[in-house]
This record gives sequence, structure tokens and C-alpha cells, in this order.
Amino acid sequence: MATNGHVRKIGDKWYYILEMAKVSGKRQRIQKVGGTTKAKAQDKLREAIKEYENGGQVILTDTSVSDYFDFWFDNYVEKRLKYNNQKNYKNIIEKYIKPEIGKYKLKSIGPKRLQELVNKLPEGFNKKLSKHHS
Repeated sequence: MATNGHVRKIGDKWYYILEMAKVSGKRQRIQKVGGTTKAKAQDKLREAIKEYENGGQVILTDTSVSDYFDFWFDNYVEKRLKYNNQKNYKNIIEKYIKPEIGKYKLKSIGPKRLQELVNKLPEGFNKKLSKHHS
């Protein structure tokens, strides 16, 4: 089932309304200001539908490994982990991941390239990394 929505004018502003999946049989919708023109509101509605339908997934088309790890660090590591763990992850990303595979598209990284990266890691690195996870 495709996500539905529409736009409407209230006062001097255009709003977009996004119809979402029912919860406990009740209709769910979001209404937000889309702009001062109908076209702007329709653009915002299309963006909202796209975001809703992919559930916040990272679209793998042209995202680089480097950009993905920056996104992951900003949206997960900084918000959920303690400062020392943040520093450790940042070091791993900058020192090992980005130089080796950062330039590749996320969708193109396969087991062979990942194994090559793992093979270049210093001895005992896996023990240090697992220690930070606990």
C-alpha cells in the first residue's frame, strides 16, 4: 500500500498532510507547514513520503563509506556513548576505515575488501575493539 498525503491552504500558509499506517485501527497523520506556496508544500510532502516509506534507511546509491561513518558517528556514537568511547571510535574511523575504504561507495564494499582492511589492522586490535563494546 502506497503512502498517501495531500496539501491544503490554511490562512497564508500551505500545509502538507501525511497519512500513515493505522495504529490499533486508528488513522495516523502528520500535518506540517510546507511553505508559502502550494508547490513548496507538495515538494515537502514528497520528501516526507519518501522518508516515511524508507523508514529512515540510508539509501546506498552513492553514499561513500566515509560519509556513512560520519553520519553514524554524529547520530549514534556522539548521542549514545561516553566520551572515551567516542574518541576511540573516531580514531578507528579516521586512522583505519577512511584511509582504506572511505573512498568507496557503501554499496560496493564486499567481504574481500573488508577482509583486506581487517588484515591491515594491528595485532591485538580486535581485542581492544571488543573491550570497548562491553
